[in-house]
Amino acid sequence: MAYDEKAMENLAVYINRARQPLKDVSIPRLRIDMKALEDTVKGLPKKEKEVMEKFWGLIPGTPIRANNVLQRIGKDMSLKNMMDEAYEIVRKLISVEYLYLYDMGVRKLVENIMTKIDKRNCEDISDIDAIKYFIIFLVFLSGGHQMVYETDGSRPMTEEEENKGCFDKYALLKATWDCTTKNLPDHSISLKLIILFLEMLDIKDVITMRRYVFLPIDREYEDMETDPIGTFKQLRLFKEKIFHSGPWNMEFLLIYGNNVEKAELEKLGKHFGEFRSDWNNLNKYRKDDAVITTSKGEVTLPLYRVEEFEFTDSYEVMFFYVNRNYLL
Repeated sequence: MAYDEKAMENLAVYINRARQPLKDVSIPRLRIDMKALEDTVKGLPKKEKEVMEKFWGLIPGTPIRANNVLQRIGKDMSLKNMMDEAYEIVRKLISVEYLYLYDMGVRKLVENIMTKIDKRNCEDISDIDAIKYFIIFLVFLSGGHQMVYETDGSRPMTEEEENKGCFDKYALLKATWDCTTKNLPDHSISLKLIILFLEMLDIKDVITMRRYVFLPIDREYEDMETDPIGTFKQLRLFKEKIFHSGPWNMEFLLIYGNNVEKAELEKLGKHFGEFRSDWNNLNKYRKDDAVITTSKGEVTLPLYRVEEFEFTDSYEVMFFYVNRNYLL
């Protein structure tokens, strides 16, 4: 049965409103294919599909419970629960995975980005999941403890904005594509290295990131409790926890465009035997101190210089050693 046309239009309007930008910020508008959106809703898991049909009145002849919901919500807790569920489903529908199904602009962007991603040794990962890993890279890994939007000359975000603002993932992907990604050589973003980096982290942190982009969670971790990452402020604190010893600048260069000469990596590799026998040998290469600025103030870190490379976190050197077969 075809859905009610007017009800579908109401849903499409709400989906666009759910992506309201902060003041003085513009984001790409959705170009919704209504037939594709209807097919997408019908393809949701049964319970979610039924919630959407009931709340938005998608079945012809049924009431639209979304109308005047705020006036009636205090008298009907079941309606409040349905509204909360419907909101979560809309949040899911504006993820890149679902936008790809009913917005041709998103579909074209995803196809363009995929020309830049190297899926060698990851052929079993779907293109959409590869894009999700790329979003993890942009949001959580890029810039280390700093936010990806903190660039030279950029307007600093106020505390109020950080406490209520969050990433629109479509806008993030498009801005990244327009600014840098489109200029990279084809197949130069290493999906394998993103995954290997995640394997170095605490499993709870990995589950947090996977939930953020709606990547599947292994059954043994499905019930693991994690703190939600909703606002920029929550994201900043999460990044500062992961990169408490400074950004992994070399990891960024290797993943994003492979901007490191192999000959230089081979020079670094000659020290691996020395470090493997005793990781304290890295202290011989300590040169100066480095200072990073966090939300809690300045932090002083040891600065190591090995060949042409500088590090403030010994685990970054361990990452290179553990994954040397993919780098050398």
